[in-house]
Amino acid sequence: GQRRLARKLAGLGFRDTEVLRPWESAAGEGWRIQAVPARAPNAPGEISFVLTLGGLGIFHGGDTAAHTSFEEIRERCAPAVACLPVSGVSMLGVRLTMTPGQAAKAARSLGVRLAIPIHEEMAFGRLSRLLYRAPGTGARFEACLRRAAPGIRCLRPERGEPVRLDTAIPPPGMLEPGAPRL
Repeated sequence: GQRRLARKLAGLGFRDTEVLRPWESAAGEGWRIQAVPARAPNAPGEISFVLTLGGLGIFHGGDTAAHTSFEEIRERCAPAVACLPVSGVSMLGVRLTMTPGQAAKAARSLGVRLAIPIHEEMAFGRLSRLLYRAPGTGARFEACLRRAAPGIRCLRPERGEPVRLDTAIPPPGMLEPGAPRL
């Protein structure tokens, strides 16, 4: 589990590692990372993270499936940005990660101003395609987000494209329903 991962990281040269459980955090000069609840039907434990840099909270959902803790994460961490998995991976009919629609609802529940779809490029080999499906795309997420939360901007950078969050996040109220989209 997590302790084995910490030992493995130490073996790779990382000398200062901490194992975090939901709602635990670690901090350094100018940053704080907080583990938050997540859900993975195919794993015994799963966490997502909120990284805070210079007062800006960034939620990273990792491989989470839909769950009921997004509003509590909003209340406790107040992220402005969310990186959300949108691939909708399922294995033999069991949903493992969020669909674009579930991710859009998660963005709304998190109360963020900017949402970035992640894990939309899932590709499987021939044998894996028999077991796995991943129909979600960034375009589907953006369409779902427009319907579920028109006040949240969707940013879909190209793979490897740097993003400046200080200029990408719209000011509060900028994307209210009917306002022009960026």
